[in-house]
Amino acid sequence: MHRVLAVLLTLTPLAGAADFVCVKNNKINVREGPGQDRKTLWQVVRYMPLEIVKKQGDWYQVKDFEGDTGWVSAPLVEAGSCLVVKANSANVRSGPSVKDKKAWLVKKRYTFALLENKKDWLKVKSGEGFEGWISKNLVWGASDAKPAEATGAEGKKAVTLTSACSTEDCFKDYFKQCKEASVTKTVSGSMVYRYDIVGPKDNACNVKMTYLSNPNTAWVDKQMQCLYDNTQDFEMAIKDMARCQGELYDLMTSGTSAVTDDQKTSQKETEYIGEAPAAGGESTQTK
Repeated sequence: MHRVLAVLLTLTPLAGAADFVCVKNNKINVREGPGQDRKTLWQVVRYMPLEIVKKQGDWYQVKDFEGDTGWVSAPLVEAGSCLVVKANSANVRSGPSVKDKKAWLVKKRYTFALLENKKDWLKVKSGEGFEGWISKNLVWGASDAKPAEATGAEGKKAVTLTSACSTEDCFKDYFKQCKEASVTKTVSGSMVYRYDIVGPKDNACNVKMTYLSNPNTAWVDKQMQCLYDNTQDFEMAIKDMARCQGELYDLMTSGTSAVTDDQKTSQKETEYIGEAPAAGGESTQTK
């Protein structure tokens, strides 16, 4: 299941001839055989690309970017263009060039929907609706199919109402009204986090915080939700954590890591794994 670095370096690049499917749900099981009663081998998340090996009834035998095979239920995946980060870490940029500004840093196994293909760069969208550009040689998946459209529980196209703010001032305006919005903030090259306004709750504004990157890798992809007083300025409101809860909050207040780096690396179902480049520098493998 787990490979040495020499094997990982031989991963197949973006493919066009192979048949790929993309995971539709937030998380689905990959099983050892075609049936709900078969053992779960690991789990994959939304936008994870899977190469079809063969089909049997309502099941696909698939292969992932590490070459592992298993079976998934056909209704849980769909044709389309989706990508997974195969490098330990990768920069998502504001444009298709290393000269463009870094938008955020993502870890190995982070997944995207593909929006546009431009030579050696791909315009991508995260599951949270954020868009940017990533170097083609840092990801694996299908690059020539039309992007898959997200669907709701009844098969209808899903509509994303959340506004992705590019500035903090934009986000603060939404916070005052407690309307759905998101903003990603980079503190340094190795610390990136996102705020999502969920909406009003208990006479306060419910805000979710997620670390996209952190020197403490146990915090990456962990979340907490807080009820903030949106009559205050956002920067002042977030200092009061009395009404916060969640795994990230527990980690931040306890000062301990949830798991060790070795344990995280050994868990295939952990989605965002890998060491980020040192702050202030940029690895040539992250572009």
